[in-house]
Amino acid sequence: MRNKLYLAIGIGLLLSLVTISVAFRTDRQPGDLTVAATVQDLPGGAFGNAMEFGNGVGSVWGLGLIGIALFAMMLLRKRPAEAAFVFAGGLWFAASPLLKTLIERPRPSSDELMVQFQQASYSFPSGHVFGATIILTAVLLFSGVCFRSNKLLPRALRFTAVTMFIVIALSRIYLGQHLPSDLIGAFVISATGMAIIYALFRHRYPRFGMALPITG
Repeated sequence: MRNKLYLAIGIGLLLSLVTISVAFRTDRQPGDLTVAATVQDLPGGAFGNAMEFGNGVGSVWGLGLIGIALFAMMLLRKRPAEAAFVFAGGLWFAASPLLKTLIERPRPSSDELMVQFQQASYSFPSGHVFGATIILTAVLLFSGVCFRSNKLLPRALRFTAVTMFIVIALSRIYLGQHLPSDLIGAFVISATGMAIIYALFRHRYPRFGMALPITG
């Protein structure tokens, strides 16, 4: 298990370096605009409403409130190490605006895509996806810790988290705020950071996450 985790971290670090270096060298990746245009061509109506909802949930305020709820839940369940992990994830989120400032990739323009609204910040990596990856990691890891006596609720929480992650990611393309490579880079970098934090916590706290198996 530990060797697999270290291997995953190594692969993640390599992919993170690749995505960052590529983002430094070029503002648009092959297929970025084609994929983005395909997503934007999807019908509106209920789908468009879902995209608006996902964009709101994936904001700093939306994900921040979810993170606070997860943190409080871990404390109520007397899992201080898991609560500290969620807090560490919140600190890791600060890497997103730092990378944006460092790389300075411009957001899609109205000449390239249908841009629903303008944002002053840079494009790579997507802050929405970066933060959603942190929340998704915590839910996937610890939903079983909070609800060990209920087999269905953790599964429902994990399904909801995965679904919302997909909606949040798609919403950023649909609304013309990001390109697919912004989302991929955000996911890879954020997930790698969370894997490193997880490995550190597993080393520091022997019983960290030990309640993950769901029992009846």
